[in-house]
This record gives sequence, C-alpha cells and structure tokens, in this order.
Amino acid sequence: MDTALEREAPGREADVLETVFATALLLEFPADTHAMRLLNLGHPPPYLVRGTDTGTVGDTEPGLPLGLGHLYRGRPAVTEVAFERGSVLIMVTDGVTEARNRTGDFYDPQRHLPRLAPFPAAHTAAGAVLADVKRWADGPPADDRAILAVRRDTSGP
Repeated sequence: MDTALEREAPGREADVLETVFATALLLEFPADTHAMRLLNLGHPPPYLVRGTDTGTVGDTEPGLPLGLGHLYRGRPAVTEVAFERGSVLIMVTDGVTEARNRTGDFYDPQRHLPRLAPFPAAHTAAGAVLADVKRWADGPPADDRAILAVRRDTSGP
C-alpha cells in the first residue's frame, strides 16, 4: 500500500512525496484465537473497552503513515492483544481526538470512555462517543469525525 501511494503521488519529487500520505490502522482478527493483531501507521491509537476498563491498543510508537515509507525502510511493529468476548474496539480519527471544548481542551476518549461504557453493541459505542464529542465541542466540527466500533460477540468460540 505504501509503494502504491508513492507511485500515485503527483510529480514524485521529494518535496511532493512528503505531503502525500495517509494514516491507517490495519487489523486482523484470526478466527482460531481470541486475539487481534494491529498495525498502526501514523493513526490515533484505538481504544479497547472491557466492561468499564479502557486502554489504548498498541504499546509501540506507530509506524510512518502510508506514502512516507521512503523515509524509513524498517518494518513497523505489529501488536497482538487479547480481544475477549464482550470487548469493544473503538477507532477514531483525529477529528475526534482534536475536538476542543470552550476552554481549548482536547477531547480524550480514554478519559471519557469509562463514563460511557459498558456497550451492549458496537453501534451503541460509536453513537455514544459521537454524541459525547458533540457535547464536548459544543459547536460545528473543525475536522471530519469518524468512529468505528467492533464488538466481539459474547456467544460462540
């Protein structure tokens, strides 16, 4: 993906290449485990909610965004964590984490999620976070806000 984005960059001069990039979270949910694998490429970290316990996923610095791989040829770290039944993974764009209230404070999902949880369904989690960010910012968004939530079903293996 990194190479494809670099290939599609207009001009492909060094100064242009450093302005054409995209952050990404790549997730894998292996069918035979209760784990998930995450590769973070310059994106805000996702949040894992277990009941009312909340934490960020990924104990390493994110890799460079897609399109900037030419600046560093190492491999970004893949993080593997438990994704237990009933857990909810919440991913947000920087339009959420950079939403400010009237006093200029940024919205911090990790601080607010325990108050909003637990979540009986993924759409409940996404809706609760979006409503909370809107209340926090109390005005039109300065940036796009996207929220994706995934919940591991409580039934089955």
